[in-house]
Amino acid sequence: GQQMVNACYGWNACSPTLRGIDTATTTRSNNNHNMTQDVSINLKWAPTDTMRANFDLQYVDSKVKNYDIEVSFWTFAMATLDLTGQHPTFALSQPVNVNQSAAGFADPDNYYIRSIMDHYEDSSGDELAFRADFEFDIDSDWMRSLKVGTRYADRNQDVNWTTYNWQNVANNWTGNQAGYYNLDRHAPDTQYGSGFTGYPEGYYTTRTFDPSFYGGGILSPSTYVFANMNMLQHRQPWADAMGATSLGLSGGVGWDPICSNTGDRADEIPGTCFTPSELVNVSEETLAFYVQLNFGGGNAELFGVPVEGNLGVRYVETTNNSTGGVSYPLLGDQYFFERVPDPNNPGSTIDVPLPRAYENLGCYPNEAQPGQPAPSVPFTLGCYISEADFNFMNGADVVGTSTKKHEHFLPSFNIKFELTDEWLLRLAASRALARPDMGNLKNYVGIGSTLPDANDSSDPLWIKNANGQITGANVYYSGSAQNPFLAPVVATQYDLSLEYYFADVGSLTMAWFQKSFDDYIQFGRYNREVTNNGVDRVVQVQGPLNGSGAEINGYEIAFQRFFDFLPSPFDGLGIQANYTHINNKGIVNQNITNVGGAGTTITSQAPDQVEVNKLEGLSDHSYTVIGMYEKGPVSARLAYSWRSKYLVTAIDCCVAYPIWNEDYGQLDGSLRWNVTDRMEIALQVSNITNAETVLRQQVTNADDGGLVLPNAWFQNDRRYTLSFRYRNK
Repeated sequence: GQQMVNACYGWNACSPTLRGIDTATTTRSNNNHNMTQDVSINLKWAPTDTMRANFDLQYVDSKVKNYDIEVSFWTFAMATLDLTGQHPTFALSQPVNVNQSAAGFADPDNYYIRSIMDHYEDSSGDELAFRADFEFDIDSDWMRSLKVGTRYADRNQDVNWTTYNWQNVANNWTGNQAGYYNLDRHAPDTQYGSGFTGYPEGYYTTRTFDPSFYGGGILSPSTYVFANMNMLQHRQPWADAMGATSLGLSGGVGWDPICSNTGDRADEIPGTCFTPSELVNVSEETLAFYVQLNFGGGNAELFGVPVEGNLGVRYVETTNNSTGGVSYPLLGDQYFFERVPDPNNPGSTIDVPLPRAYENLGCYPNEAQPGQPAPSVPFTLGCYISEADFNFMNGADVVGTSTKKHEHFLPSFNIKFELTDEWLLRLAASRALARPDMGNLKNYVGIGSTLPDANDSSDPLWIKNANGQITGANVYYSGSAQNPFLAPVVATQYDLSLEYYFADVGSLTMAWFQKSFDDYIQFGRYNREVTNNGVDRVVQVQGPLNGSGAEINGYEIAFQRFFDFLPSPFDGLGIQANYTHINNKGIVNQNITNVGGAGTTITSQAPDQVEVNKLEGLSDHSYTVIGMYEKGPVSARLAYSWRSKYLVTAIDCCVAYPIWNEDYGQLDGSLRWNVTDRMEIALQVSNITNAETVLRQQVTNADDGGLVLPNAWFQNDRRYTLSFRYRNK
């Protein structure tokens, strides 16, 4: 019967003025079903001795269904985090000024449901592709053959993909949550008038972490309450049990499940789980022609050195069509009310909901609670929201189609010089193309809104006059989007290699490479002008975009040798080793590319994005050393691979900061034994040294030193694979 949190502040003479921090236990279930079917036919035809043709026809059909749900239980705790050792240690203790039961984190009575978030996808795609190649032999010492060909492909995706439907249930900013606050409140609320009918039995469970988790000593205590995973994995029963309608919650409180057509999801198309803007069709039609001249070989020489190679060019045309839309935010129903006297409590007032209209925005003085100081914001939020922002936040789904055509010419040149019987020199120059993932071409933008804190006059979203008085409210608009205007990435690349084959079982190769990229695709945050309901607003969007200035260059050295000159059985020993060094230059903020199109212009990179100067996934240094043994029926490998730190992503999922992977090395091994000509036994061991993956988060710009701080630790563990193979022939 006690209140959960004691109001303890300096102005009410309470001490200490502390409260436990919010502490979450999160359960997530992601259920996927994928089916891909592929049929193809290949036909080769040689009508003459000097002409050959090759035809390919392929059809691919793919479907995916996905249900993803996350439930967050929250409680309070005093927390101690120690980052001074090799691994962080995290200890939770009973919170100050929070009236928990003695069972602490193992008792569901000490938790509330902060939020439920679900997501659903039911998408399909298909591709029809055709290719035809023709090769004509040329009777010449220099010219060997001429190849011409074409390829056509038509890809289509119907992407039925809901937004991530995060909804509040009983956050501590939720009004009148006392009636449904504790997890184990299974009976209807008869005291607080919330209308709550009671949570179902069995929807939570107590779990205890293994004391040896991550080697032990990481987390204390070890027992907490989580959602029941078995219930989460069944979408409709969970929705029927935990939806706001089922629990008797209303007025913006509680979770309206995907596919419910109720509350926050009331704008779903009847009979479906999707709003109009969540139904996206993406098509990609490509057409390519090429011609290639193969030269050299035989008696062809250049400066007295035998040569062979090829020279060619490819024309590629790509047309993208994307039908989808923009989902605009909706100003919450809680802001539309009339304050009237409470008939049951003389001298008090109650807020009565009103229909959505600008004139019905509740505008009243902020009332001080008994025993508390006057609010720092003098009036309710409805007094400060502009009519333009009200019109913009109308919850509309605006559907449209975007079309973009890209054309590229891609030349290439390759030549090989046989300097001697042991030495080869290769040169290559070309332009290559990589198209965006079709999932990144979706014509979809989901926009959300953040209003100033009605209890905090220092919130930077408040508009103030010269005297510091609040006169209005800014709204921060943000969202996530894909980009139907993404251009393919084009690389101009040069390669030079020198190869030395000093033995039948030995080689040394050295190579230099350089690549510069046009329209490199990288995820980032940028400001985008959006018009809705006659109102223009700038939205900070997170998503993929093209940029300029990316390039890499470097060199690699590789050595291989079997020691066949050693006496038996040591003549089966061998070694492989390689080293690669890369100079890697990323995209800086000012080099983003406008996507164009009415109402879709990118105005600038978001000023608070942390700048990186590297491309994702590339280490400056990497090497591999492999010890080998091949003799008779026995084959063995022991390989150590190492790479220096590299950028995992320029913008992570949660706080939109870059993530780096620290230096990482891994030892793997394998042993194979051919028991007979038909029978083989093999043992493979991955990560013999039990290597650890460590992530760091970059918090300052690269030009300012690129400070990185601890982010996450992952233990991949060893993996043993024992296999048996038998061949009947």
